[in-house]
Amino acid sequence: MHGALGKLGFATDEIRRNHVLINGSWRDCNLNSVSAEAWSRRRERIIARREADGATGGWISEPSGAPRERQPRHDRSH
Repeated sequence: MHGALGKLGFATDEIRRNHVLINGSWRDCNLNSVSAEAWSRRRERIIARREADGATGGWISEPSGAPRERQPRHDRSH
């Protein structure tokens, strides 16, 4: 994975083709994830770097620890 998500340790789990309708066109949707362990390590490095730069604020959240429930897919056959 490239870009910001890749730098944060995310991996692409799935690419859903023609999954989202935007401005009248069906677009692909990338589903990405990062493990709680990998995020905790990365989070600590980000916080340390921000503190070294004098930044404040708690915008980086802790991992929830509990997986989110998958939402049912919408049927687009109508």
